[in-house]
Amino acid sequence: ANYNVIENKTATLTINKAKASITVDTDDINVIYGDTITLPDGTANFGEVVVTKVEMINAGEYKVTYSVASTNNYDGDTREVKVIISPLAVSEPTLKGTYTYTGNEQTVELNNLESFMTIVSGNKQTNAGNYEVVITLDANHVWKEGSDGKIAWSIAKATYDMSGISFNNVTVTYDGNEHEVVIGGTLPTGVEVIYTTNKGINAGTYNAVATFSYDTANYNVIENKTATLTINKATYDMSGVKLENKTVTYNGSEHVVVITGTLPSGVTVSYENNEQTNAGTYKVVAKFEGNENYNAIPDMEAALTINKAKASITVDTDDINVIYGNTITLPEGSTNFGEV
Repeated sequence: ANYNVIENKTATLTINKAKASITVDTDDINVIYGDTITLPDGTANFGEVVVTKVEMINAGEYKVTYSVASTNNYDGDTREVKVIISPLAVSEPTLKGTYTYTGNEQTVELNNLESFMTIVSGNKQTNAGNYEVVITLDANHVWKEGSDGKIAWSIAKATYDMSGISFNNVTVTYDGNEHEVVIGGTLPTGVEVIYTTNKGINAGTYNAVATFSYDTANYNVIENKTATLTINKATYDMSGVKLENKTVTYNGSEHVVVITGTLPSGVTVSYENNEQTNAGTYKVVAKFEGNENYNAIPDMEAALTINKAKASITVDTDDINVIYGNTITLPEGSTNFGEV
């Protein structure tokens, strides 16, 4: 009643929402592929913490979200945790068995070849040699230190079966024809023989060598084989040839002893101490020359005997008869040699 109106006063009371705060035990989670992933619990100063995640199987980086929803009195909060799945380190497969050239394609076999390993190249080969298998891994695996996914392997050279092949010495006698020494047996398929000095005509010794042509890239060395071709000297047939003793009587002419029979082709004869005139006994030697492919022909010997001739005196009359006192005339005497 005694005072003027006092105007009302107004004011605003603002109660801000509290901020939610989420706590997670770790910042990032690091595991190896194949390990079990254990997510840490998340706590908040109010409300329920909701975990949102994707499927985490393969190696890679993932985010897990921890969140609290807003309410009338609280603002929500979100926290992300990184999950890192690292690839699993594995060892290379190992080589199984050994391989020798067969002429066919061969596929290498490996121990501990897992499903997550893929052979890229090098596992199929035919020829002898050194090779490399290249293997790659899926995204969930890596090679251990010292491994690179490259595995060395080889196909060894094969060995030809030459057990049935012989190369034997040959001995023949000269006959004017060509002779040779060759291998015996059947060569393996793909092998050919090349000869050196394995043929001859003339008497002598020939050192023959058999070398072989073959697939050197895929087969081991075939050693050379050696043999001797011996062509012995032949012997002339002198059975029809003779040098016989000869006896004559001195007649002032030259006398000789000669062979009888026909000499083999290519043989010549010469004489020593032949062609004699005077009485006496002479040893005549027949020497023979032949081809170098024949054995030497032994000398033949014979005696040339020139007997003394018998002197003969001729007188014109047998007896001479005269009378005493007459002159005696003797007839002349003559002889077939010498002086009377």
